Amino acid sequence: MCTDPWWSNRETTGNCRVFPIRYGACISLPGTPFFKTISSFGPDEGMKCTVFDALGCQGRSFDIWYPGYADMRWNGWDDRIQSYRCAPDSLEISSAQG
Repeated sequence: MCTDPWWSNRETTGNCRVFPIRYGACISLPGTPFFKTISSFGPDEGMKCTVFDALGCQGRSFDIWYPGYADMRWNGWDDRIQSYRCAPDSLEISSAQG
């Protein structure tokens, strides 16, 4: 995730960080530089993350699959994310087993 669009211009602006994924755990972002400042968000391959506009993975949500979105302005989620939850993408797992 990055605080500027386009993955912070390949990290020349803004703040980017790769967070370790704790499957199914809700990650709330207050107290971090990413609280309501995320403009790029992308889960790892085979993962789906759901982002929320409230703490504790509450409120309105938006699903994001790999590779994610380099610019969250188009979908109204720029600078809006307060928490998120990630898990393996069942569609990806099903197609890999087929």
